[in-house]
Amino acid sequence: MLLPSFKEESDPLLAESWMREIEKIFRAIRCADENKVTLATYMLQERADVWWASLLRTRFEDGAVDVA
Repeated sequence: MLLPSFKEESDPLLAESWMREIEKIFRAIRCADENKVTLATYMLQERADVWWASLLRTRFEDGAVDVA
């Protein structure tokens, strides 16, 4: 099964399409809720990955929250 990557989409319909595809994969592999963020963020590339890393730094600077 090839997991779809997500780079950055300015079109919200394309971003929504990626999310629907990821959700289908989660159901197919019976992915536990606690693993979904880790798997989905693994598929982020380029600007989307930079955005996620920035979000983690700004929101969870104190290290109190583990999202991985």
